[in-house]
Amino acid sequence: MTTRRDFTATALLASTAQAQTGRPSVIDAHSHLPFRLTPEVVDADRMMLDTAARLGIDQVCVFILSPERPVSLEGFRKGNRALAKVTNEFPGKILGYCFVNPGYGARALEEIRHYVESEGFIGIKIYNDYLVTDPVMAPVLELAGKLRVPVLQHAGHTSWLPSPQPNISDAGHIAEAARRFPETMWTEFISPETIDSRMWPKSAAVAERLWSAAEVNDVADMYRRLDVVSHRLTFAGARHETNYEPMLRRIAPAAPLEALRTFADALDPTGIEHREVFQRYTQETELNRMADAVRGDSAVVRTLEADVREWLWAPTAGREAAIRRVLEAWRDNDARLAPFGPTSSLLREFLPLSQELADLGAAGLQAMDRLAARRADSAWARGQADLLERTRHVRLEVRMAAARPVRLLVEAVNR
Repeated sequence: MTTRRDFTATALLASTAQAQTGRPSVIDAHSHLPFRLTPEVVDADRMMLDTAARLGIDQVCVFILSPERPVSLEGFRKGNRALAKVTNEFPGKILGYCFVNPGYGARALEEIRHYVESEGFIGIKIYNDYLVTDPVMAPVLELAGKLRVPVLQHAGHTSWLPSPQPNISDAGHIAEAARRFPETMWTEFISPETIDSRMWPKSAAVAERLWSAAEVNDVADMYRRLDVVSHRLTFAGARHETNYEPMLRRIAPAAPLEALRTFADALDPTGIEHREVFQRYTQETELNRMADAVRGDSAVVRTLEADVREWLWAPTAGREAAIRRVLEAWRDNDARLAPFGPTSSLLREFLPLSQELADLGAAGLQAMDRLAARRADSAWARGQADLLERTRHVRLEVRMAAARPVRLLVEAVNR
């Protein structure tokens, strides 16, 4: 029997060996094995591994579907028992998803817990017995979050399916489930470099709410505590911080890292509901663009927004100087980045947004000049409307987070 701890140790050893050879691990995240009535290894299992080896694939994540529809309790139990036999026969090579029909309630949850906690399965497979938004799915999604395992959800469009699947989920259903269960990782656009930066803020925010009493509602103190947790996670090996600068350097190796970071810190990433319509993604699409490097809930923008609110309420010279430093950095940053656009296609596509950040920085400084002089200027404020309106829209799969504090300053000038 393989425990989760044993599996993790095996995976770490494999990762270390690959790091020493310089070759990244190649993982097939979605494969099938044939259903069988008894838990035994069959020729198809060995053939799949042989094929994977010839293709340079190190590990294969698989499940065994029961052929009946709807899936019966005994059907998915037989498949999982057979898969456990296979994963134990080929440890570290074949990784299992626990397949269940959520309609079996507590028995389905018991099945998931057993195979994840006792047999080392790495995730949950759901077919089309129910839409992912059906209430019967809620306990499964909650359990996935608690066990910190992914859910592989069968999805598609009914227009091209060879047979009727009235309960098949599409991207809209998945986006809705993501809104209901933010602590569960919901995205097709992650890589080993980005998963920690996407999972950590959501999980921490949910945990913070759950471990705090109902009357605890000091947002600033929440962020202070989360910063401590973030540092501890980095020390423990999480890469939500350490992968950030290497990803930025890869976008434009010759550009100043500080300028790349100033730009990226002014943006927010978007979710699957926006990214899937921007371009056609496949398993071969590299997730190496600015939209992948950018982290959610920018600390720079959040801090500036809080400083602006405080300064508008009770102006101080120290806080004004801090706000101006950030706005000046935004205003001047495009001049530092733009020269490197011709040598980097990954940077070049974002240069219009870099110029927009410069415009926002300039507008913010102009607003502060007017506010410091106690001079209302509604005509000037109206002149910034087009700039601020553009920032409301998702472009290149990101949002311009920097617009939030600047909008506060412009609105204050208009009053």
